[in-house]
Amino acid sequence: MLEVGRRKAERPGLNVPFIQHDISDLTGLELLPNGSQGFDLITCATALVLLPDPAKAIKHWSTLLKPGGRLVTDVAAKDVNVPSRLFTQIGRKLGKLQWDQSWVQSEKSSAKLLWDSRLRVETVFLTKCYQTREYTTQKAPETFEQAVASPMYRNFGEPSVREEAKRLFVEAFEQEAGAEGVLLDEAKMYMAVAYKL
Repeated sequence: MLEVGRRKAERPGLNVPFIQHDISDLTGLELLPNGSQGFDLITCATALVLLPDPAKAIKHWSTLLKPGGRLVTDVAAKDVNVPSRLFTQIGRKLGKLQWDQSWVQSEKSSAKLLWDSRLRVETVFLTKCYQTREYTTQKAPETFEQAVASPMYRNFGEPSVREEAKRLFVEAFEQEAGAEGVLLDEAKMYMAVAYKL
């Protein structure tokens, strides 16, 4: 992704530095120009649940905002991503956790992360559904294979657990889909905007 960003920044007039670092803790990096009070805006798009400790990251980012500076972030709404939801269920049985999204319960859970970081919440809302995808029980094994081919779920495709993970995935899918044999995936996000006092 850094390479993608660098290519996009090659346009004339852009001067964008790129840093490979732990985003949760940027302590010690020279990020701000001399005399700056902080950033006007920090964004984190769809990656908050991938961090080991989202609350810690937001608290740290809040120290980098200037007074009135905004933090804008989003997370997938609770239970909207079918493969992720099923991998969360079977991950417990396999001892393979993908990431902790247990704190994602509602707009209130996003707001709480921001309030706990001493940011003033401007708005938190559930977006409209921007994409609907239908999964069928018949294609559950294929859904598993497609999912573990992506970097997000590849640990469930490792040779030592792949067959058991696939069996559990299909089993969880069938149980959740019930007699209808269909699961709908509605892409919705909890969007949050907060600012530093």
